[in-house]
Amino acid sequence: MVFLIISPGKTGTRSLEAYLKQEFPFDDVFRTHWLSEEGSEIFSKKCSFWSSQSLSDQINQNQLIRDKIEKKSVRILWTMRCPYAVILSSVFQNLEKWENLYGPLQDPEQIQNLIITICREDSIYYPLLYHFMIGADFFEREI
Repeated sequence: MVFLIISPGKTGTRSLEAYLKQEFPFDDVFRTHWLSEEGSEIFSKKCSFWSSQSLSDQINQNQLIRDKIEKKSVRILWTMRCPYAVILSSVFQNLEKWENLYGPLQDPEQIQNLIITICREDSIYYPLLYHFMIGADFFEREI
């Protein structure tokens, strides 16, 4: 059996992946935030401030997943989360990257202001969060 966990980021997919690997140790379990070549292109254009190595690794992994599942029956699992919880989780998981852009974020008020900035519709990050991570067209593109 093959399990494919595909979901926008920050939705608990690592926990689900760990559980499935424990419960089904002889089956393949794959986890990704996008699988299509279009998704790879969108992410690489909109996430230029992310590590190019991790982006490259994700693109290569996705090609391996596509090759592996091409001729197999696959169980697809999808998770979702409140968009603002996604943003909040993303800020804390990527705090070092945000600090590279905005300087040290040690004061709770600075972190609060960053989160408010990211969530604003006129933010440069909003299209990324809305269209890619939150998944406005996620199903049409990836499934």
